[in-house]
Amino acid sequence: MLVEVTGGTYIDEATGNTQTNTTLSAALSGVSGNVSVAVTPLTEIAYKLVGPNLTIDQANSLVSIMAGCVNIINIMPVDVMDSTACSNATADQIKYGLMLATISQMITDHKATDVSDAITQIKTDLSDNKLDTVGGNLSTELTNFINNTRNQSGVTTEMGLYDNLHQAIEYITDNSITPPADVTNLNKAKALITDLRNTVLSIYNYQGIGVPGVVETPFKNLSEELKTKIEPELTAAVDRIRWIIQSAGGMSFGETKSFMRDSYTLTITSSDETTANFTVKENDTQIDSGNLTLTKTGDLITSGTFTATMKTANENLIADLNYLATVSDGSYTSMTFTGSMTASAVGVSLDFSQSGQKLYATFAQKPEDPNDIYPTSIYFSGRIITTTAQMDGTLNISSIVWNSVSDQPLPKSATFDGSFHELKDGSTTGVKFTGKITGSWDNADIYNTDVGENTTNFPKWNASFDGRIEAPSRPTITAFLKVAQSEYKKYSLDVSYRRTNTDGTVVFLSGSGSLDNTTKILTATLNNQDGMIVTLTHDNTKSKDEKFSGTIKTSGGEKMADLYTTKGTPMVKYIDNYIESIF
Repeated sequence: MLVEVTGGTYIDEATGNTQTNTTLSAALSGVSGNVSVAVTPLTEIAYKLVGPNLTIDQANSLVSIMAGCVNIINIMPVDVMDSTACSNATADQIKYGLMLATISQMITDHKATDVSDAITQIKTDLSDNKLDTVGGNLSTELTNFINNTRNQSGVTTEMGLYDNLHQAIEYITDNSITPPADVTNLNKAKALITDLRNTVLSIYNYQGIGVPGVVETPFKNLSEELKTKIEPELTAAVDRIRWIIQSAGGMSFGETKSFMRDSYTLTITSSDETTANFTVKENDTQIDSGNLTLTKTGDLITSGTFTATMKTANENLIADLNYLATVSDGSYTSMTFTGSMTASAVGVSLDFSQSGQKLYATFAQKPEDPNDIYPTSIYFSGRIITTTAQMDGTLNISSIVWNSVSDQPLPKSATFDGSFHELKDGSTTGVKFTGKITGSWDNADIYNTDVGENTTNFPKWNASFDGRIEAPSRPTITAFLKVAQSEYKKYSLDVSYRRTNTDGTVVFLSGSGSLDNTTKILTATLNNQDGMIVTLTHDNTKSKDEKFSGTIKTSGGEKMADLYTTKGTPMVKYIDNYIESIF
Protein backbone atom coordinates (compact mmCIF):
# COMPACT_ATOMS: atom_id res chain seq x y z
CA MET A 1 0.00 0.00 0.00
CA LEU A 2 1.18 3.52 -0.83
CA VAL A 3 -0.09 6.49 1.18
CA GLU A 4 0.47 10.01 -0.14
CA VAL A 5 -0.20 13.25 1.73
CA THR A 6 -0.19 16.51 -0.26
CA GLY A 7 -0.68 20.10 0.83
CA GLY A 8 -1.71 21.48 4.19
CA THR A 9 0.48 23.33 6.66
CA TYR A 10 2.55 22.46 9.73
CA ILE A 11 4.54 24.26 12.42
CA ASP A 12 8.29 24.01 11.82
CA GLU A 13 9.96 22.62 14.96
CA ALA A 14 13.20 24.59 14.71
CA THR A 15 11.66 28.04 14.08
CA GLY A 16 7.98 27.87 15.05
CA ASN A 17 7.03 29.25 11.62
CA THR A 18 4.05 27.93 9.66
CA GLN A 19 5.19 26.02 6.58
CA THR A 20 3.38 24.55 3.57
CA ASN A 21 3.72 20.78 3.36
CA THR A 22 5.34 19.12 0.37
CA THR A 23 4.15 15.74 -0.92
CA LEU A 24 5.09 12.95 1.50
CA SER A 25 4.67 9.22 1.01
CA ALA A 26 4.74 6.03 3.05
CA ALA A 27 4.83 2.51 1.58
CA LEU A 28 4.20 -0.75 3.40
CA SER A 29 3.56 -4.40 2.62
CA GLY A 30 1.42 -7.16 4.13
CA VAL A 31 -1.60 -4.89 4.57
CA SER A 32 -4.75 -6.35 6.13
CA GLY A 33 -7.73 -4.73 7.81
CA ASN A 34 -7.36 -1.30 9.43
CA VAL A 35 -3.84 0.11 9.79
CA SER A 36 -2.35 3.30 11.20
CA VAL A 37 0.50 4.70 9.12
CA ALA A 38 2.90 7.54 9.92
CA VAL A 39 3.61 9.71 6.85
CA THR A 40 6.71 11.83 7.43
CA PRO A 41 9.95 12.94 5.76
CA LEU A 42 11.51 9.68 7.02
CA THR A 43 8.88 7.49 5.33
CA GLU A 44 9.35 9.61 2.18
CA ILE A 45 13.09 8.88 2.28
CA ALA A 46 12.37 5.15 2.59
CA TYR A 47 9.84 5.28 -0.28
CA LYS A 48 12.39 6.98 -2.55
CA LEU A 49 14.96 4.28 -1.69
CA VAL A 50 12.72 1.46 -3.00
CA GLY A 51 14.12 0.08 -6.26
CA PRO A 52 16.18 -2.72 -7.74
CA ASN A 53 18.39 -2.97 -4.65
CA LEU A 54 15.85 -2.47 -1.86
CA THR A 55 12.31 -3.73 -1.31
CA ILE A 56 9.73 -1.70 0.60
CA ASP A 57 10.44 -3.58 3.84
CA GLN A 58 14.21 -3.29 3.45
CA ALA A 59 14.02 0.47 2.79
CA ASN A 60 11.76 1.02 5.81
CA SER A 61 14.15 -1.03 7.93
CA LEU A 62 17.22 0.93 6.79
CA VAL A 63 15.68 4.31 7.65
CA SER A 64 14.29 2.90 10.91
CA ILE A 65 17.83 1.95 11.97
CA MET A 66 19.04 5.46 11.10
CA ALA A 67 16.28 6.92 13.28
CA GLY A 68 17.43 5.17 16.44
CA CYS A 69 15.82 1.80 15.64
CA VAL A 70 12.30 3.23 15.56
CA ASN A 71 9.63 1.66 13.32
CA ILE A 72 9.02 4.65 11.04
CA ILE A 73 5.75 3.22 9.68
CA ASN A 74 3.84 2.23 12.82
CA ILE A 75 5.24 4.54 15.51
CA MET A 76 3.44 7.88 15.64
CA PRO A 77 5.97 10.68 16.27
CA VAL A 78 5.21 13.10 19.10
CA ASP A 79 5.26 16.87 18.69
CA VAL A 80 8.52 17.75 20.46
CA MET A 81 7.32 21.35 20.82
CA ASP A 82 4.54 20.13 23.15
CA SER A 83 5.85 19.32 26.65
CA THR A 84 2.55 17.78 27.77
CA ALA A 85 2.42 15.44 24.79
CA CYS A 86 6.06 14.46 25.33
CA SER A 87 5.50 13.68 29.01
CA ASN A 88 2.95 11.07 27.94
CA ALA A 89 4.92 9.74 24.95
CA THR A 90 7.09 6.64 24.63
CA ALA A 91 10.83 6.75 24.01
CA ASP A 92 10.28 5.69 20.37
CA GLN A 93 7.75 8.47 19.80
CA ILE A 94 10.14 11.05 21.23
CA LYS A 95 13.09 9.76 19.19
CA TYR A 96 10.95 9.90 16.04
CA GLY A 97 9.86 13.47 16.83
CA LEU A 98 13.44 14.54 17.53
CA MET A 99 14.62 13.04 14.23
CA LEU A 100 12.01 15.07 12.33
CA ALA A 101 12.99 18.19 14.29
CA THR A 102 16.62 17.50 13.36
CA ILE A 103 15.66 17.77 9.69
CA SER A 104 13.94 21.10 10.43
CA GLN A 105 17.07 22.30 12.25
CA MET A 106 19.15 21.19 9.26
CA ILE A 107 17.16 23.62 7.09
CA THR A 108 17.27 26.44 9.66
CA ASP A 109 21.07 26.14 9.84
CA HIS A 110 21.29 26.24 6.04
CA LYS A 111 22.48 22.65 5.63
CA ALA A 112 19.52 22.19 3.25
CA THR A 113 17.33 24.67 1.35
CA ASP A 114 14.00 23.07 2.29
CA VAL A 115 12.43 19.77 3.35
CA SER A 116 12.55 18.35 -0.18
CA ASP A 117 16.27 19.15 -0.40
CA ALA A 118 16.94 17.54 3.00
CA ILE A 119 15.01 14.43 1.95
CA THR A 120 16.98 14.22 -1.30
CA GLN A 121 20.33 14.65 0.48
CA ILE A 122 19.62 11.90 2.99
CA LYS A 123 18.10 9.56 0.38
CA THR A 124 21.08 10.01 -1.96
CA ASP A 125 23.56 9.39 0.87
CA LEU A 126 21.69 6.27 2.03
CA SER A 127 21.76 4.74 -1.45
CA ASP A 128 24.91 2.83 -0.43
CA ASN A 129 23.32 1.84 2.92
CA LYS A 130 25.56 4.33 4.71
CA LEU A 131 25.24 7.95 5.85
CA ASP A 132 28.86 8.99 5.38
CA THR A 133 28.12 12.37 3.72
CA VAL A 134 25.12 13.77 5.59
CA GLY A 135 25.57 11.89 8.88
CA GLY A 136 27.88 14.48 10.39
CA ASN A 137 25.37 17.24 9.66
CA LEU A 138 22.52 15.22 11.20
CA SER A 139 24.55 14.60 14.37
CA THR A 140 25.30 18.32 14.68
CA GLU A 141 21.75 19.40 13.95
CA LEU A 142 20.34 16.92 16.47
CA THR A 143 22.51 18.55 19.14
CA ASN A 144 21.54 22.01 17.93
CA PHE A 145 17.83 21.24 18.21
CA ILE A 146 18.25 19.66 21.64
CA ASN A 147 19.73 23.01 22.71
CA ASN A 148 17.03 24.99 20.84
CA THR A 149 14.57 26.73 23.18
CA ARG A 150 11.73 25.27 21.09
CA ASN A 151 12.70 21.78 22.22
CA GLN A 152 10.05 20.85 24.78
CA SER A 153 10.71 17.10 24.73
CA GLY A 154 12.46 17.19 28.09
CA VAL A 155 15.49 15.53 26.48
CA THR A 156 18.91 17.13 27.01
CA THR A 157 22.38 16.21 25.80
CA GLU A 158 23.00 14.68 29.24
CA MET A 159 20.23 12.11 28.85
CA GLY A 160 20.28 8.54 27.57
CA LEU A 161 17.59 9.16 24.96
CA TYR A 162 19.82 11.72 23.24
CA ASP A 163 22.76 9.28 23.37
CA ASN A 164 20.58 6.52 21.91
CA LEU A 165 19.59 8.57 18.85
CA HIS A 166 22.99 10.23 18.44
CA GLN A 167 24.78 6.87 18.53
CA ALA A 168 22.42 5.43 15.92
CA ILE A 169 23.24 8.28 13.53
CA GLU A 170 26.97 7.94 14.23
CA TYR A 171 26.86 4.16 13.71
CA ILE A 172 25.26 4.34 10.26
CA THR A 173 27.64 7.22 9.44
CA ASP A 174 30.65 4.98 10.07
CA ASN A 175 29.22 1.60 9.03
CA SER A 176 27.36 0.27 6.01
CA ILE A 177 24.12 -1.42 7.06
CA THR A 178 23.12 -4.67 5.38
CA PRO A 179 19.32 -4.64 5.02
CA PRO A 180 17.50 -7.74 6.30
CA ALA A 181 16.93 -10.50 3.79
CA ASP A 182 13.75 -10.15 1.75
CA VAL A 183 11.89 -13.24 2.96
CA THR A 184 8.21 -13.99 3.46
CA ASN A 185 6.34 -12.32 6.30
CA LEU A 186 5.78 -15.72 7.90
CA ASN A 187 9.51 -16.38 7.95
CA LYS A 188 10.06 -12.89 9.38
CA ALA A 189 7.70 -13.72 12.22
CA LYS A 190 9.60 -16.95 12.90
CA ALA A 191 12.90 -15.05 12.76
CA LEU A 192 11.53 -12.58 15.32
CA ILE A 193 10.95 -15.39 17.82
CA THR A 194 14.51 -16.62 17.20
CA ASP A 195 15.79 -13.08 17.81
CA LEU A 196 13.83 -12.98 21.06
CA ARG A 197 15.81 -15.97 22.21
CA ASN A 198 19.19 -14.89 20.86
CA THR A 199 18.95 -11.23 21.84
CA VAL A 200 16.59 -10.77 24.74
CA LEU A 201 17.44 -13.99 26.55
CA SER A 202 21.12 -13.32 25.98
CA ILE A 203 20.88 -10.43 28.39
CA TYR A 204 17.69 -11.10 30.32
CA ASN A 205 18.30 -14.70 31.31
CA TYR A 206 22.02 -15.10 30.81
CA GLN A 207 22.37 -17.93 33.33
CA GLY A 208 19.74 -20.00 31.56
CA ILE A 209 17.74 -20.63 34.73
CA GLY A 210 14.74 -18.81 36.09
CA VAL A 211 13.39 -15.43 35.05
CA PRO A 212 15.80 -12.94 36.69
CA GLY A 213 18.74 -12.09 34.46
CA VAL A 214 21.20 -9.46 33.46
CA VAL A 215 18.58 -6.78 32.77
CA GLU A 216 16.33 -7.30 35.75
CA THR A 217 18.67 -8.36 38.52
CA PRO A 218 21.78 -6.10 38.31
CA PHE A 219 19.90 -3.06 37.01
CA LYS A 220 17.10 -3.42 39.56
CA ASN A 221 19.54 -4.08 42.40
CA LEU A 222 21.76 -1.13 41.52
CA SER A 223 18.78 1.21 41.08
CA GLU A 224 17.49 0.17 44.48
CA GLU A 225 20.91 0.69 46.12
CA LEU A 226 21.30 4.10 44.46
CA LYS A 227 17.92 5.13 45.86
CA THR A 228 18.10 3.59 49.34
CA LYS A 229 21.82 3.59 50.17
CA ILE A 230 24.18 5.65 48.00
CA GLU A 231 22.16 8.85 47.50
CA PRO A 232 20.88 9.18 51.09
CA GLU A 233 24.27 8.18 52.55
CA LEU A 234 26.07 10.78 50.46
CA THR A 235 23.50 13.53 51.02
CA ALA A 236 23.32 13.04 54.81
CA ALA A 237 27.06 12.59 55.27
CA VAL A 238 28.13 15.55 53.12
CA ASP A 239 25.60 17.81 54.83
CA ARG A 240 26.85 16.91 58.35
CA ILE A 241 30.53 17.06 57.36
CA ARG A 242 29.96 20.56 56.02
CA TRP A 243 28.19 21.58 59.27
CA ILE A 244 31.06 20.24 61.41
CA ILE A 245 33.74 22.00 59.35
CA GLN A 246 31.78 25.25 59.24
CA SER A 247 31.19 25.21 63.02
CA ALA A 248 34.89 24.61 63.70
CA GLY A 249 35.69 27.86 61.91
CA GLY A 250 34.34 29.91 64.80
CA MET A 251 36.46 28.15 67.44
CA SER A 252 39.30 29.73 69.41
CA PHE A 253 42.54 28.04 70.48
CA GLY A 254 42.01 25.63 73.39
CA GLU A 255 38.22 26.16 73.41
CA THR A 256 35.42 23.61 73.78
CA LYS A 257 32.11 24.68 72.30
CA SER A 258 28.70 23.13 71.52
CA PHE A 259 26.43 23.81 68.53
CA MET A 260 22.78 22.86 68.10
CA ARG A 261 20.91 21.96 64.92
CA ASP A 262 17.55 20.18 64.84
CA SER A 263 17.97 17.17 67.18
CA TYR A 264 21.79 17.23 66.86
CA THR A 265 24.34 18.54 69.35
CA LEU A 266 27.87 19.07 68.03
CA THR A 267 30.72 19.46 70.54
CA ILE A 268 34.11 20.60 69.26
CA THR A 269 37.38 20.90 71.19
CA SER A 270 40.14 22.93 69.54
CA SER A 271 43.39 21.42 70.83
CA ASP A 272 45.62 23.92 69.02
CA GLU A 273 45.34 26.50 66.25
CA THR A 274 45.15 23.95 63.43
CA THR A 275 43.51 20.82 64.90
CA ALA A 276 40.25 19.94 66.60
CA ASN A 277 38.23 16.88 67.59
CA PHE A 278 34.45 16.56 67.75
CA THR A 279 31.43 14.45 68.68
CA VAL A 280 27.85 14.65 67.45
CA LYS A 281 24.91 13.46 69.53
CA GLU A 282 21.34 12.93 68.42
CA ASN A 283 18.94 13.12 71.38
CA ASP A 284 21.80 12.31 73.81
CA THR A 285 23.05 9.34 71.73
CA GLN A 286 26.49 9.78 70.18
CA ILE A 287 26.41 9.20 66.43
CA ASP A 288 29.62 10.85 65.12
CA SER A 289 33.18 11.30 66.33
CA GLY A 290 36.44 12.32 64.70
CA ASN A 291 39.05 15.00 64.20
CA LEU A 292 40.04 17.58 61.62
CA THR A 293 42.84 19.89 60.67
CA LEU A 294 42.00 23.34 59.41
CA THR A 295 43.18 26.41 57.55
CA LYS A 296 41.00 29.45 58.17
CA THR A 297 39.86 32.41 56.10
CA GLY A 298 38.23 34.64 58.70
CA ASP A 299 35.80 32.44 60.64
CA LEU A 300 35.48 29.86 57.85
CA ILE A 301 37.74 26.88 57.21
CA THR A 302 38.83 26.67 53.59
CA SER A 303 41.08 23.58 53.59
CA GLY A 304 42.28 20.72 55.75
CA THR A 305 41.67 17.05 56.58
CA PHE A 306 38.63 15.28 58.05
CA THR A 307 38.57 11.78 59.58
CA ALA A 308 35.49 10.45 61.34
CA THR A 309 33.13 7.60 62.09
CA MET A 310 29.59 8.77 61.32
CA LYS A 311 26.18 7.18 61.81
CA THR A 312 23.87 7.38 58.78
CA ALA A 313 20.56 5.79 57.84
CA ASN A 314 22.37 2.49 57.25
CA GLU A 315 24.64 2.18 60.33
CA ASN A 316 28.20 3.61 60.19
CA LEU A 317 30.25 5.43 57.58
CA ILE A 318 34.03 5.90 57.87
CA ALA A 319 35.32 9.10 56.24
CA ASP A 320 39.01 9.81 55.51
CA LEU A 321 39.10 13.05 53.54
CA ASN A 322 41.06 16.07 52.38
CA TYR A 323 38.88 19.10 51.65
CA LEU A 324 38.95 22.48 49.92
CA ALA A 325 36.09 24.98 50.31
CA THR A 326 34.89 28.15 48.58
CA VAL A 327 33.03 30.88 50.49
CA SER A 328 30.85 33.89 49.67
CA ASP A 329 29.21 36.41 52.01
CA GLY A 330 30.38 34.48 55.05
CA SER A 331 28.92 31.15 53.92
CA TYR A 332 30.12 28.07 52.08
CA THR A 333 29.18 27.82 48.41
CA SER A 334 31.04 24.58 47.60
CA MET A 335 33.35 21.92 48.99
CA THR A 336 35.69 19.54 47.18
CA PHE A 337 36.82 16.31 48.88
CA THR A 338 39.37 13.67 47.95
CA GLY A 339 39.87 10.40 49.80
CA SER A 340 37.43 7.61 50.69
CA MET A 341 34.15 6.91 52.46
CA THR A 342 33.09 3.43 53.55
CA ALA A 343 29.84 2.13 55.01
CA SER A 344 30.87 -1.47 55.61
CA ALA A 345 27.65 -2.48 57.36
CA VAL A 346 25.73 -2.09 54.11
CA GLY A 347 28.62 -2.94 51.80
CA VAL A 348 29.04 0.53 50.28
CA SER A 349 32.44 2.12 49.69
CA LEU A 350 33.51 5.17 47.70
CA ASP A 351 37.11 5.63 46.61
CA PHE A 352 37.99 9.02 45.10
CA SER A 353 41.61 9.17 46.11
CA GLN A 354 43.26 8.90 42.69
CA SER A 355 44.39 11.84 40.56
CA GLY A 356 41.44 13.64 38.94
CA GLN A 357 38.87 11.99 41.21
CA LYS A 358 36.80 13.93 43.73
CA LEU A 359 33.62 14.37 45.70
CA TYR A 360 32.24 17.85 45.06
CA ALA A 361 29.18 19.55 46.56
CA THR A 362 27.45 22.93 46.20
CA PHE A 363 25.31 24.56 48.89
CA ALA A 364 22.42 26.99 49.35
CA GLN A 365 20.63 28.53 52.32
CA LYS A 366 17.85 26.51 53.92
CA PRO A 367 14.44 28.10 53.23
CA GLU A 368 13.42 28.19 56.90
CA ASP A 369 16.87 28.99 58.31
CA PRO A 370 18.97 31.61 56.48
CA ASN A 371 21.82 30.93 58.91
CA ASP A 372 22.22 27.34 57.72
CA ILE A 373 22.83 25.71 54.33
CA TYR A 374 22.20 22.36 52.65
CA PRO A 375 23.75 20.58 49.63
CA THR A 376 22.08 21.44 46.30
CA SER A 377 24.24 19.11 44.17
CA ILE A 378 26.81 16.37 44.66
CA TYR A 379 29.30 15.18 42.05
CA PHE A 380 31.43 12.06 42.48
CA SER A 381 34.15 10.63 40.23
CA GLY A 382 35.94 7.45 41.17
CA ARG A 383 34.89 3.94 42.21
CA ILE A 384 31.76 2.91 44.09
CA ILE A 385 31.36 -0.64 45.37
CA THR A 386 28.06 -1.94 46.70
CA THR A 387 26.91 -5.44 47.60
CA THR A 388 25.72 -6.00 44.01
CA ALA A 389 27.92 -3.85 41.76
CA GLN A 390 31.27 -2.19 41.20
CA MET A 391 30.94 1.16 39.44
CA ASP A 392 33.73 3.16 37.83
CA GLY A 393 32.86 6.59 36.48
CA THR A 394 30.97 9.68 37.56
CA LEU A 395 27.84 10.01 39.68
CA ASN A 396 26.25 13.43 39.33
CA ILE A 397 23.36 14.18 41.69
CA SER A 398 22.77 17.42 39.84
CA SER A 399 19.71 18.63 41.73
CA ILE A 400 18.92 18.29 45.44
CA VAL A 401 15.79 20.14 46.53
CA TRP A 402 14.46 21.12 49.91
CA ASN A 403 11.41 19.09 50.91
CA SER A 404 9.44 21.36 53.24
CA VAL A 405 6.94 18.58 54.05
CA SER A 406 9.58 16.25 55.51
CA ASP A 407 11.97 19.10 56.36
CA GLN A 408 14.98 17.62 54.59
CA PRO A 409 16.93 17.78 51.31
CA LEU A 410 16.06 15.09 48.75
CA PRO A 411 17.73 14.24 45.40
CA LYS A 412 15.67 15.27 42.36
CA SER A 413 17.92 14.10 39.52
CA ALA A 414 21.02 11.94 39.17
CA THR A 415 23.19 10.52 36.39
CA PHE A 416 25.81 7.80 36.47
CA ASP A 417 28.14 7.72 33.46
CA GLY A 418 30.71 4.92 33.21
CA SER A 419 30.66 1.19 33.72
CA PHE A 420 29.52 -1.22 36.37
CA HIS A 421 30.14 -4.91 36.90
CA GLU A 422 27.65 -7.17 38.60
CA LEU A 423 28.99 -8.61 41.87
CA LYS A 424 27.99 -11.78 43.64
CA ASP A 425 29.60 -12.69 46.96
CA GLY A 426 32.23 -10.02 46.32
CA SER A 427 33.31 -11.32 42.89
CA THR A 428 32.40 -10.21 39.38
CA THR A 429 29.98 -12.45 37.45
CA GLY A 430 31.13 -11.39 33.99
CA VAL A 431 28.08 -9.18 33.44
CA LYS A 432 29.06 -5.62 32.56
CA PHE A 433 27.08 -2.49 31.75
CA THR A 434 28.82 0.43 30.03
CA GLY A 435 26.90 3.62 29.43
CA LYS A 436 24.68 6.08 31.23
CA ILE A 437 22.06 5.66 33.94
CA THR A 438 19.78 8.63 34.52
CA GLY A 439 17.09 9.07 37.10
CA SER A 440 14.76 11.79 38.30
CA TRP A 441 12.40 12.12 41.25
CA ASP A 442 9.88 14.62 39.91
CA ASN A 443 8.05 15.34 43.19
CA ALA A 444 11.01 15.14 45.55
CA ASP A 445 10.13 18.61 46.87
CA ILE A 446 6.58 17.71 47.98
CA TYR A 447 6.54 13.94 48.59
CA ASN A 448 5.90 13.12 52.25
CA THR A 449 8.47 10.52 53.29
CA ASP A 450 6.96 10.24 56.78
CA VAL A 451 3.70 8.55 55.72
CA GLY A 452 2.89 5.52 53.62
CA GLU A 453 2.26 5.69 49.89
CA ASN A 454 -1.31 6.32 48.74
CA THR A 455 -3.18 7.68 45.72
CA THR A 456 -2.17 11.27 46.52
CA ASN A 457 1.26 10.68 48.06
CA PHE A 458 3.57 8.48 46.00
CA PRO A 459 6.99 9.08 44.39
CA LYS A 460 6.85 10.17 40.75
CA TRP A 461 10.12 9.02 39.21
CA ASN A 462 11.81 7.63 36.14
CA ALA A 463 15.08 5.81 35.54
CA SER A 464 16.80 4.79 32.31
CA PHE A 465 19.90 3.02 31.04
CA ASP A 466 21.52 3.65 27.66
CA GLY A 467 24.64 1.75 26.64
CA ARG A 468 26.17 -1.68 26.11
CA ILE A 469 25.45 -4.87 27.99
CA GLU A 470 27.87 -7.80 28.06
CA ALA A 471 27.34 -11.24 29.58
CA PRO A 472 29.38 -14.47 29.57
CA SER A 473 29.32 -16.31 26.23
CA ARG A 474 26.70 -13.90 24.84
CA PRO A 475 26.79 -11.24 22.09
CA THR A 476 27.25 -7.63 23.12
CA ILE A 477 23.92 -5.79 23.09
CA THR A 478 23.25 -2.08 22.75
CA ALA A 479 20.22 -1.29 24.87
CA PHE A 480 17.94 1.48 26.06
CA LEU A 481 15.75 0.71 29.08
CA LYS A 482 13.40 3.06 30.89
CA VAL A 483 10.92 2.64 33.75
CA ALA A 484 8.73 5.46 35.05
CA GLN A 485 5.95 5.93 37.60
CA SER A 486 3.68 8.93 37.06
CA GLU A 487 0.47 7.40 38.44
CA TYR A 488 -0.13 5.49 41.64
CA LYS A 489 1.04 1.88 41.22
CA LYS A 490 1.26 2.32 37.45
CA TYR A 491 4.56 1.98 35.62
CA SER A 492 5.42 2.74 32.00
CA LEU A 493 8.16 0.76 30.29
CA ASP A 494 10.32 1.59 27.27
CA VAL A 495 12.84 -0.84 25.86
CA SER A 496 15.14 -1.10 22.86
CA TYR A 497 17.73 -3.80 22.16
CA ARG A 498 20.12 -3.71 19.20
CA ARG A 499 22.94 -5.95 18.06
CA THR A 500 25.00 -6.08 14.88
CA ASN A 501 25.64 -9.49 13.36
CA THR A 502 28.95 -10.48 11.78
CA ASP A 503 27.42 -10.05 8.30
CA GLY A 504 26.59 -6.39 9.00
CA THR A 505 22.87 -6.85 9.53
CA VAL A 506 21.33 -4.99 12.45
CA VAL A 507 18.74 -6.73 14.61
CA PHE A 508 16.60 -4.60 16.88
CA LEU A 509 13.51 -4.91 19.01
CA SER A 510 11.95 -1.79 20.52
CA GLY A 511 8.67 -0.82 22.05
CA SER A 512 6.75 0.21 25.11
CA GLY A 513 4.33 -1.10 27.67
CA SER A 514 2.73 -0.57 31.03
CA LEU A 515 2.34 -2.42 34.31
CA ASP A 516 -0.60 -1.83 36.63
CA ASN A 517 0.29 -3.12 40.08
CA THR A 518 -3.33 -2.83 41.15
CA THR A 519 -4.85 -4.98 38.40
CA LYS A 520 -1.61 -7.01 37.93
CA ILE A 521 -1.80 -6.55 34.15
CA LEU A 522 1.26 -6.00 31.91
CA THR A 523 0.74 -4.92 28.29
CA ALA A 524 3.39 -4.21 25.66
CA THR A 525 3.86 -3.54 21.95
CA LEU A 526 7.22 -4.27 20.30
CA ASN A 527 8.56 -3.63 16.79
CA ASN A 528 11.57 -5.12 15.01
CA GLN A 529 13.79 -4.41 12.01
CA ASP A 530 11.49 -6.37 9.66
CA GLY A 531 8.43 -4.33 10.58
CA MET A 532 6.93 -7.13 12.64
CA ILE A 533 4.70 -5.96 15.51
CA VAL A 534 4.29 -7.99 18.70
CA THR A 535 1.45 -7.19 21.06
CA LEU A 536 1.28 -9.09 24.33
CA THR A 537 -0.61 -9.13 27.61
CA HIS A 538 0.28 -10.80 30.89
CA ASP A 539 -2.59 -10.86 33.38
CA ASN A 540 -1.38 -12.19 36.71
CA THR A 541 -4.92 -12.49 38.08
CA LYS A 542 -5.82 -15.25 35.62
CA SER A 543 -5.05 -18.96 35.79
CA LYS A 544 -1.62 -20.22 34.73
CA ASP A 545 -2.65 -21.07 31.16
CA GLU A 546 -4.57 -17.81 30.63
CA LYS A 547 -1.99 -15.33 31.91
CA PHE A 548 -0.12 -14.77 28.62
CA SER A 549 -1.62 -13.87 25.22
CA GLY A 550 -0.79 -11.81 22.13
CA THR A 551 -0.18 -11.70 18.38
CA ILE A 552 2.54 -11.11 15.78
CA LYS A 553 1.48 -8.99 12.80
CA THR A 554 3.12 -7.22 9.86
CA SER A 555 3.37 -3.44 9.66
CA GLY A 556 0.28 -3.64 7.49
CA GLY A 557 -1.71 -5.54 10.11
CA GLU A 558 -1.62 -9.05 8.57
CA LYS A 559 -1.55 -11.61 11.40
CA MET A 560 1.34 -14.09 11.29
CA ALA A 561 0.99 -15.81 14.68
CA ASP A 562 -0.87 -16.07 17.98
CA LEU A 563 0.83 -16.08 21.39
CA TYR A 564 -0.61 -18.12 24.22
CA THR A 565 0.29 -20.23 27.26
CA THR A 566 0.10 -23.98 27.75
CA LYS A 567 1.12 -25.66 31.00
CA GLY A 568 2.69 -22.39 32.06
CA THR A 569 4.97 -22.17 28.99
CA PRO A 570 4.65 -19.21 26.55
CA MET A 571 3.98 -20.60 23.06
CA VAL A 572 3.56 -19.29 19.52
CA LYS A 573 1.32 -20.72 16.80
CA TYR A 574 2.01 -19.46 13.26
CA ILE A 575 -0.54 -19.20 10.46
CA ASP A 576 0.94 -22.37 8.89
CA ASN A 577 -0.02 -24.17 12.16
CA TYR A 578 3.61 -24.63 13.20
CA ILE A 579 3.89 -24.40 17.02
CA GLU A 580 6.94 -23.73 19.20
CA SER A 581 7.76 -22.40 22.65
CA ILE A 582 8.93 -18.79 22.81
CA PHE A 583 11.69 -19.35 25.39
